Amino acid sequence: MGFLKIFDKKNQIEEHTHKEVESFREILIKTQDIKKSLEKISQKEAITLEALDFKIVSYNTFYQMGDTDTPKALNELNKDEVLSQENLLNPSFKIFQEYKVEVFQKEGTQSFPLSLAVGSNSDFTTVRVKIRAKESVKYDESFDARMRQEIDKRLAKNGILIGIWDEKLRAGIKRVISAIRVNGGLSKDVVLDVCNAIPPVYPINNKWIMHYKKGENKDEQYDIYAVKRGDIVLEYLKSKEGRNGRNCKGEIIEVKSIELSKESEVEIKVSDDFIIKEDDDRVLYIANKDGYIKQEGDRYEIKEEFVVDSISKKNSGGIHVGDDSNISVVVTEGNSGVDAVGPGVEIDTHEICVAGHVANNAKIKAVEIEIKGQTHKSATIYGKNVKIHLHKGFVEGDEVEVEILEGGVIEGDIVRVGKLSGGEIRAKEVYIKEVLSNATVIASHLIEFDKIEGNGNKFIVDPKAQRGYEEKLKALQDEIAELERKIKSLPRELRGLKKRIESEQESIDEIKKSIQEMKKFDKTPPASMILKLRTHQERIKEFNSLVKELKDAKIHNEQLHEELKEISASAFEAKVINHSPWKEFNEVIFKLVEPPVEVSFLPKEEEFVEVLTLEEGEEEGNFHIKREENTKGDHSS
Repeated sequence: MGFLKIFDKKNQIEEHTHKEVESFREILIKTQDIKKSLEKISQKEAITLEALDFKIVSYNTFYQMGDTDTPKALNELNKDEVLSQENLLNPSFKIFQEYKVEVFQKEGTQSFPLSLAVGSNSDFTTVRVKIRAKESVKYDESFDARMRQEIDKRLAKNGILIGIWDEKLRAGIKRVISAIRVNGGLSKDVVLDVCNAIPPVYPINNKWIMHYKKGENKDEQYDIYAVKRGDIVLEYLKSKEGRNGRNCKGEIIEVKSIELSKESEVEIKVSDDFIIKEDDDRVLYIANKDGYIKQEGDRYEIKEEFVVDSISKKNSGGIHVGDDSNISVVVTEGNSGVDAVGPGVEIDTHEICVAGHVANNAKIKAVEIEIKGQTHKSATIYGKNVKIHLHKGFVEGDEVEVEILEGGVIEGDIVRVGKLSGGEIRAKEVYIKEVLSNATVIASHLIEFDKIEGNGNKFIVDPKAQRGYEEKLKALQDEIAELERKIKSLPRELRGLKKRIESEQESIDEIKKSIQEMKKFDKTPPASMILKLRTHQERIKEFNSLVKELKDAKIHNEQLHEELKEISASAFEAKVINHSPWKEFNEVIFKLVEPPVEVSFLPKEEEFVEVLTLEEGEEEGNFHIKREENTKGDHSS
């Protein structure tokens, strides 16, 4: 058998031996580029690339220092010295491999049973191989060598050096082989490290990074940038020289140097509101409290209160820093003829105090809100704790306090009103000092007022007046329905699982006996036996887990039904309390959710009935309002 040597411009060597010319069967070649050689054979022999396969018969690794140096062979004796960090980072150092490869035509399905895929990062400094899961894999003594051969084929075809940086790969293959021997297959995908070469270190130009301007809570029109304690506000990156790298193909990755920017001359001063941390690479300026960044020249500090005369669409459009920002906005305009918060303005902050009026279509959202003027009927206010002098718009909050309500709407948990003149209140508890006329008050637990002066008012007790009632009711009903489906289906699943466990118990007992016998003679039990035993144990665990799940579902279902009853029955605990004589043409209504019943009371002029509650009569479904008169004889407010 003779070899024909062909030298190309890259000193590549190809040796061809045809065992049979007329019918393509095998070609033996020497090459430094397997992929390119396969393409040439495909063209020459008129056979598609997909129809070709190959086997690495042997390979050698060579190195040289510069183009004039003669390539030398790398071996185990000189490997550590040659592949030093100094050499690998030297652009003149070259390393390459030459392969003796047997190329042949694919016949039927591939013999190796596992599916392999090679992947890398963008610069090929990290290469990994993914082995896909397969429940059943037939193992034999040649499996280790075959797997290594299959991996090497894929690496070499893609130009990745083999057998050099492969300590982790060898260890990973052993783990895979061990798993297959014990379990008879791979239960999940496995990823193995093939090569971790030397990634390049790219140079860094010194610069300032204003992290606070990238946060979500910001208002660029007012230059308000909210920060939280612990946030990195500013960062100064120090200049850093780059360094070459070397990838898993043996190629040098050269890194060019850069010029320093003028930002190194910029100096920044910060107040005691910051913690400064410095290392070799950077300087961090970290917020030591919540607030917003205030910059004056080259000095930075963190403030909590932002003061502005007025806010309008013309001068800003609003403030948007978020209700979790811990920033307090103070609007100082208190002139009754000027809007402090103008038409269409939107404000979103942690706390706000408005000295004057809130105009039409304005929207305010904050945790703490105080409006010392009045709100327009189309203004909307959302907060946790809200105080308003004169309210005509819409407000929702946990606790809402309004001095005068004129035709506006209030939704909340606890609502306090000084003087009620028209409008609507929906809450859990409502406290009013003086009731005038034409208002509707709806509460789930309590309505209490000191004095009623007018007519046409409705006081309604309704469990659905609680905020989020409909959502909570639907969530409870949905959860109960899901639990009841589970309670119905789990017993069927348990019966089937129990039957299967009992049917295989006899064979499992035999397997246990066989394993005990094998251990006496230091024999390794077959993987199939271990797998059956483990499967049976997992089935028992699953059965016990389902038993517990069924028990927990029943207990939780009972708890949810009780909670549902409590929500619907709150009307029986609710009260309407009037500390003054009643005026006629007012109405008190109690509503039940289940059954859907309404019971009303129309008080007479000057009637002294202080406490009204709902009671169920002796006959089921018969409800009435219980009236308790003021027994203290005090009818004044």
